[in-house]
Amino acid sequence: IVDRLTVRGALVAEELLLRLTPLSRIASVVWLSQDRDESNVADLAAHVPVNHGLAEEVIPLAPDLVVLGGDLVSHRRRELDGLAELLARFTARDGVVAVLGNHDHWVGAEAVADAVRAAGADLLENRHRLIERGGGGGRDGGRLALAGVGDFKHGAVRLDRALGDVPADVPRVLVSHSPDLIEYLPAGLRVDVMLSGHTHNGQLHFPLLGPLTVPSQFGKRYLHGLKQVRGTWLYVSAGVGTSAVPFRWGNPPELPVIRLVGDQERVADG
Repeated sequence: IVDRLTVRGALVAEELLLRLTPLSRIASVVWLSQDRDESNVADLAAHVPVNHGLAEEVIPLAPDLVVLGGDLVSHRRRELDGLAELLARFTARDGVVAVLGNHDHWVGAEAVADAVRAAGADLLENRHRLIERGGGGGRDGGRLALAGVGDFKHGAVRLDRALGDVPADVPRVLVSHSPDLIEYLPAGLRVDVMLSGHTHNGQLHFPLLGPLTVPSQFGKRYLHGLKQVRGTWLYVSAGVGTSAVPFRWGNPPELPVIRLVGDQERVADG
């Protein structure tokens, strides 16, 4: 595991390199935990404290895949206006995938799902995509299963549907809006990497006191960052938006870039 942190303006871009067996080709994944603020839909991009939209921040990274981690809206139905057009600005070689979060269910899960599909993104609701390179095998090929599940509290989490028919030799990445799911993965179900958000990394970090609140039944255990939980690497993003109050304090928005390589692959520096 290589963990490297870079900062561009006020948007933190954390780059992680994870080695998986038997993945043989590099796959670059931009993991966007949206965690929307409570203003209008344009703020998904504009409320990040940089002078460019969030989609424009992603383009120079040239990812193979963009993952939208849920909470694409906040509390109001009017936030659905223009959502599809906004999400359509994200592009990548292997496309854009998304899961739903608790705020999406509060506003209307079906309406948010329709916007995701209208944007050309793939909604991974208890299902997976199989991504292949170079025919799927050998030195110049490889396969990766990218699965997503419903929201932990408000949706239906069906891991049997999401991962049940994934071949045993294919590396597995699971997207769950809430990191709490990590404690409920069934024994014997192999998940190599799990990507989550939801916590906002506490959003407001006060001196001496730390984060104001953590929306997790496990407190600060899965607040933020990379952790190994039994056999699974879990990354919890700080997200890019806000909730309840329209600002962050001591906790900049984050754009994680995760590079997946085979355990025998050599990666050039930089």
